[in-house]
Amino acid sequence: MILKSFRHIVFILYGLLVVSCMKWGNKENYRLIWQAQQLLELTPDSVLTLLNLVNTALFNEAEKSEYALLRIQAKSNAGRSLQFDTEIFQAREYFIREKDWEKAALACFYAGIVIDDRDDIALETGYYREALAFAKKTNNLLLQGKILYIMGYMQFDKLWYTDALTQYQQAIKMFQFATEHHQQEVYQLIAIGNSFVVEHNTDSAQHYFDKALLQANDTTMQEIVYHNMMKAYRELGQLNAAAYFGRKALNIATDKADIYQDLAQLFLDKNIPDSARYYMVMAEPSIGRLNDLYGLANFYNLYYQIEKNTGNDHQALGYFELYSKYRIELTNWNEMQKKMEVQKRLDDADKEIEYNRVKSRWWKITGVLCGISLALLMAFLTAQKKNIRQMKELVNAHQEKEKTEHQLNIYQKHDNEMKIAFLEKLGVIKDIALLNTKKTSMAELNAEIRAIGSMFTMQKFIGITNELYPGFTGHLNYSFPDAGLSEKETGVCCLMACGFTNKELALFIYQKKDTQAIEKLKNRIRKKIGIPARGNIQDFLLERYRTCQK
Repeated sequence: MILKSFRHIVFILYGLLVVSCMKWGNKENYRLIWQAQQLLELTPDSVLTLLNLVNTALFNEAEKSEYALLRIQAKSNAGRSLQFDTEIFQAREYFIREKDWEKAALACFYAGIVIDDRDDIALETGYYREALAFAKKTNNLLLQGKILYIMGYMQFDKLWYTDALTQYQQAIKMFQFATEHHQQEVYQLIAIGNSFVVEHNTDSAQHYFDKALLQANDTTMQEIVYHNMMKAYRELGQLNAAAYFGRKALNIATDKADIYQDLAQLFLDKNIPDSARYYMVMAEPSIGRLNDLYGLANFYNLYYQIEKNTGNDHQALGYFELYSKYRIELTNWNEMQKKMEVQKRLDDADKEIEYNRVKSRWWKITGVLCGISLALLMAFLTAQKKNIRQMKELVNAHQEKEKTEHQLNIYQKHDNEMKIAFLEKLGVIKDIALLNTKKTSMAELNAEIRAIGSMFTMQKFIGITNELYPGFTGHLNYSFPDAGLSEKETGVCCLMACGFTNKELALFIYQKKDTQAIEKLKNRIRKKIGIPARGNIQDFLLERYRTCQK
C-alpha cells in the first residue's frame, strides 16, 4: 500500500516537471515564438510585437539565447538600432559552448554590429572574423557571403576602400556558389562599383555596374542598379550621365518617390530649379502617404534648399519650419524607442523576479511532497539529510546577503546624512546649485555656481569636516606624515569623507563640471597616501579615521 502511494506521488511530480520543462516555458510562449519565426523575413515589425508579448522569465539559458538571437535579427531586419541589445554577447558564449556553429556565427555577426556604435574597430573586426570562422564550419555559403559583405561595408565606411573591395569580391564568390542568390550577387557588384566611384575610377565602376545589370533578372533589381548608377555618377560630378540613368530607373520603377527626390537634387545641382520643383511635385503624393519621419524631414529639407537657392526666402522659411517639425518628431520618436527598450528590460526583470518567487514556492511544495514520500522509504534517508543541509546553506547565504545589504544601506544613509549636515553648515542647503534643478538657462546655472563657490575656501571645508568628524585632519596628517598633502588636497579629502561625488567636487572647487580635473587630483592623492588605483578613497579615509579614534 505504501509503495503504491509512493508511485502515485512520483507520477504526479513527474507530470509537473514535464509541464514545467516544456519548450519556451508554456504553450502561449511556444505559439508566439513559432509565429515570430515564420514572419522573421516577411514582417520584422510584427515579429517584434509578438516577441514583446513573450514572458522571458520562464526561459532557461538555451531559450534565452535563442530568443536574444531571434529578437536582434528582427530588429536588424526592421532597421532598428541594436545599440542596447547586449544579451547577444551572452547568447554568443552559449552557442560557442554548445558548438552550435551556425547560431554562434550569427551571434558573433550581430555582436559586431552592436559594437559598431561604440567605435571600437579592433573588437568589431574581431567579432566579424570570429563569425566568419564559425560560418566556415557550416555549409551555409549565404551566411558567409553576408558576413564578408558587412565586413566590406564596415571597411568602406572607415574609408578603407581597397580592403572593402577585397571583402566584396570574396562575398561575390560565396553568393555565386550559393544557388538562387543572384539578388545578393547584384548588391555586391553594386558595392564594388561604388568602391571604384569613391576612387574616381569611372571605367572600373561602369564595368561592375554593367555586370550587375546582366545579373539583375527582373525589373525591380534593374531599377536598383540604375538608381545606384545615378547616385554614383552624381558623386563623380557627371550630372548629365546621372540624369540619364535616373530616368532609366524611373521608367521601370514601381515606387518612384525616392527617384523623384534624387532627380530633384540632381537638377538643383545643375542649377535648374524649375525641373527640381517639377520632380518634387511628382514625389509629393507618395511622400504624403508615408509615416516616415526621416523621409518627410529629408523631403522638406530638399524643398527648403531649392527655394533658398532661388531667393524665395518666404517659401523657403515655410519649408524649413516643416523640416524642423519632422526632425523634432523624429528625435522624440527615437527617444521614445529608447525609453520603451529600457522599460521592456525593467518589465522583463520584474517578471523574472515574480517567476522566481512563484517557482521557489512551487519547489518548496515539491520538497514537502518529496520529504513525505522519502520518509516512507528509509532507503532515501541519506538523500533527505543532504537536501536539508543544502536548504540550510541557502538560508545562511540568504541571511548573509541580507546582512550585507543592510550594512550597505547604513553606510549610504550615513553618507547622505553627512553630506546634508555639511551643506547645512555652509548655509546653502536650499539654494545650492548642486541641488537646484529648476534652472532653465545654463548661463544662469553657471553664474549661480560661481557665485556660491566664491563664497567658500578650503579652510571653510576643512573646518566643517573637523566639526563633523572631530580631529579628522589631525588624524589624516598623523596617519600620513610624509604625504605632503596641499591645502587643496586636504580639502578634497574632507569633501570626499563627507560623501561628495566627482561632479559635486568639481562644482565646489572649480565652479564648473570638470570631473576630469577632479580625477587627476584624486589620482595625485592616491599616490601620496598609498591607495590602490581601484580602491575607494572615502572608505579608506574613514577606516583610517576610525582606527585612529580607537
